[in-house]
Amino acid sequence: GYVGAQAVYDDGSGPALYAGGSFDHAGLATAPLIARWDGQSWSGLDGGIGARIGDVVYALAGLEGAAGPALFAGGSFTQAGGAPAGNVAGWNGSSWSAVETGAGSEGLDEACRVLAVLDSEAGPALYAGGEFLTAGRARAAHVALWNGQSWSPLGGGMDGTVLCLDEY
Repeated sequence: GYVGAQAVYDDGSGPALYAGGSFDHAGLATAPLIARWDGQSWSGLDGGIGARIGDVVYALAGLEGAAGPALFAGGSFTQAGGAPAGNVAGWNGSSWSAVETGAGSEGLDEACRVLAVLDSEAGPALYAGGEFLTAGRARAAHVALWNGQSWSPLGGGMDGTVLCLDEY
């Protein structure tokens, strides 16, 4: 496999390096698609991400919010920690959760290629870019904003896959 994304993040147990990509193991640890390096050894995260051949993590980003810190993983996958997750999931330091608005929402309908945390007027928010056309229940052509509660499109979106987002 390969590493496609890295992020330094403190999940409450101290800063560590997280790596995501297309792999099953990191060092001696079973770590499907994502692993944590604490400075001495690798570990997996609650069953990892993905359940299908070809699943991959393309992006990682950390965001501290009202519910506490979360590391977000974006890619092409349908599960995180054994539970359904539509191409983006959040890690709270002990378990994975889907990033969706509930009641039938499936996160992103296609692959998430990039994640970025940017400050908005309401505070830090998670921005996602990729191959998707729908985020939650909103039409969001290739780029969307997660405010911690729901997905929102950014204007009319983009007319092609978004591979890069950065602070402005």
